[in-house]
Amino acid sequence: AAIDRSDLAGFHAERYGSRQAQIAVYGDFEPEAMAALLERALGDWAPQAATPVEVPNEAPAPPARRVVLLPREDVNQAELRLLLEGVRRNHPDYPALQLGAYVFGYGGFGNRMISRIRSELGLAYTTGAFWQPGWEQQGLFWATCGTKNEAAALALREMIGVLDGFLELGVPAEEFEQARNRLLNARVFEVDEAPKVLARIADLEWNGYPWNFHQQAAAALRELSAEQVVDACRRHLDTGRLTLFVLGNPADFDAALEAFGPVEEWDSSAPE
Repeated sequence: AAIDRSDLAGFHAERYGSRQAQIAVYGDFEPEAMAALLERALGDWAPQAATPVEVPNEAPAPPARRVVLLPREDVNQAELRLLLEGVRRNHPDYPALQLGAYVFGYGGFGNRMISRIRSELGLAYTTGAFWQPGWEQQGLFWATCGTKNEAAALALREMIGVLDGFLELGVPAEEFEQARNRLLNARVFEVDEAPKVLARIADLEWNGYPWNFHQQAAAALRELSAEQVVDACRRHLDTGRLTLFVLGNPADFDAALEAFGPVEEWDSSAPE
């Protein structure tokens, strides 16, 4: 409410300009002619005045599991989120973690979380778990589920159970190959249109990654064994350190959340 037009104009003048800007062009053109066109159009673009914003690259690493509850008496559905620190895209384990997620929680029908929580138990329409890696920042591992209040604790147990079962018992060969094929086939749709190719190249260049980064990751995916994938997930996924965010009406929950760890309430009205 305290922001007016002059604040926006000042922010734009300070932050938007040529310094650190990147222009990416993809299509059918002569490179020299395009470079000359860009120079004529943008050669006198002034740099912005403000210094770059320093963004922390490391995610918090909680030492133990905790439960954060946002109580809402006016909802009949509980929203569940399980969070843990993740990895950057250039981490050596990134391809293995991607593939592991396609076994236990990602890539549509066929993953374990969908099979167990949606198909077998009917607790949720959508549920899943995966690593959301960053280019420079560490990113997150997160799992998600929305279910009725009366099944909140059951859904939490089942989500954690799917993850623990994968980490403890591994994955049979046939299930592993099915997950690998789903992941490799899904990658086709990342470059099936020119704007997607342009965005991929721009991201790689901006963040200092080699232009063949995705080809390298795909090659690594084809060579991975089930044991290597499970071992990588064990190195990065510790269900005993998950932060469990729960929004819902605790009066209707099927069990107390203290069974999962220390519970603290999140006061959404507090300014801090």
